[in-house]
Amino acid sequence: MTPDSTLDRSRTRANDILVRVLVPLARCLLRVGVDYQAFNECAKVAFVRGASEEERLAGRVPSVGAVSLLTGLTRVQTSGLLKGGQGDHAAAAIGSSAVELAADIVHFWQHDPDFMCSQKKPKPLPFSAPFPSFCDLVKRYAKGVPAEAIAQELVGLDAVHRRSDGWMIFKKGFFVPADHRDRLLLSLDRSVRCLLETLAYNTNPTRAGDGRIERLVYSRSLTEEQVEALRPVIRETIEKFSADMDRRIGDDETTRAGFFNDPILDTHIAVGVFYAQDSPPNRRSKDVVADLANSSGASAG
Repeated sequence: MTPDSTLDRSRTRANDILVRVLVPLARCLLRVGVDYQAFNECAKVAFVRGASEEERLAGRVPSVGAVSLLTGLTRVQTSGLLKGGQGDHAAAAIGSSAVELAADIVHFWQHDPDFMCSQKKPKPLPFSAPFPSFCDLVKRYAKGVPAEAIAQELVGLDAVHRRSDGWMIFKKGFFVPADHRDRLLLSLDRSVRCLLETLAYNTNPTRAGDGRIERLVYSRSLTEEQVEALRPVIRETIEKFSADMDRRIGDDETTRAGFFNDPILDTHIAVGVFYAQDSPPNRRSKDVVADLANSSGASAG
């Protein structure tokens, strides 16, 4: 087998896998109103940023020529994207969403000693005064965001109870955004992106030292009955593990609570666990394409 034929086979396999990865992503994006044209523009930004990072990892300063060659974009397109920093506003909008800020408030309410009682439980907090208040909590971990907006978000998520006298009572540490768009964007940013960052790090050919742990337990030979019996066990195990990790990570965070969101001192980490299952009946994309072809043929006849 020649080197060229090996490369062609690798590209074909990569393209096949890419389509499989993009199909569920496309479904998610369509649900939040992102069509192909918008995705295409974002993809250009992503490829330019990705190529620039690859150049830096190789010890080179990214240039228009090198990035253009890697991405297949024209030099004019590459130059404009390198200078324009396109996509920063969109990323900032997702990063500062009300739901994500609310998640930060819930997290630190459980871990910052200033806002916890002697039993290491979140304190009931007056809304504005005296210290410690809910406004103090928001000021520390969502600086610049109105506390009232965060309060309304948390009450709407049923994570906090607001008494008639204004006191804020913590209810639960985990919540699922009610709006499917908020849930989807939060998951894309905090789960999918983090997993892909880990994959990019682990497959860096110039990386030194250990990789970041990445594990997948997989089966394709279980009956529907066996799956149904396993699902509650898996859920219980994952929920316990997540709560334990949240506590462990949060215990370390409290030693430097005053430095939250300091770009120099903060190192962002994430530990994620998920459950995946093909939806029955398992109709692959090729079956859908076949159906479309058959219906097109029938209508043409």
